[in-house]
Amino acid sequence: MTTLVPVSRKWYRSLFITTLNIATVAAWRICI
Repeated sequence: MTTLVPVSRKWYRSLFITTLNIATVAAWRICI
């Protein structure tokens, strides 16, 4: 179970970055 913690954290972080990028693109499309 201890080995799964860093992997899930990495995945969670990448997911957050992806969501942030999509939100930024969506904001740009709405503004322009």
